Amino acid sequence: MIFAEHVKNKLSSLIHEMATAPWLFSKNPEVDFSRNRKLDFVSTIQFLLSMESGSLKKELLDYFQFSVDTPSASAFCQQRNKLLLEAFQFLFYEFNSCFSFEKKYKDYQLLACDGSDLNIARNPNDAGTYFQSQPTDRGFNQIHLNALFDLCEKRYIDL
Repeated sequence: MIFAEHVKNKLSSLIHEMATAPWLFSKNPEVDFSRNRKLDFVSTIQFLLSMESGSLKKELLDYFQFSVDTPSASAFCQQRNKLLLEAFQFLFYEFNSCFSFEKKYKDYQLLACDGSDLNIARNPNDAGTYFQSQPTDRGFNQIHLNALFDLCEKRYIDL
């Protein structure tokens, strides 16, 4: 098995492990992800990780291979809103822990830190992320991400 397949299988395995206890990663543990749906816990996370830059409808059609049973954008949003942010933090750190950090430069771990602004869905009620330059402007929501990247291993180690 080539390394890329090994990495992909490890990620899939971790997501399936998380799915055995979805209540740990859900906003309403008693009810969220308790019923069988087209977008179950695993599909929701895998879809989120595979999204590119297309419209939500196009992304869903691509992911579900243009099936007539493709979930609606609304169904996806409802499922996505059930997930806690901690689900992705857990997945990130668990996934990283599956692979050792061995590459160094003259016995040093070389790290790069960079920040990026990410536009997110518009929500004027979210004062922490909503920006409006002029009172007459529509405004937008944006978060700032700081990422720590291991230059020798070529992977992110912290967010």
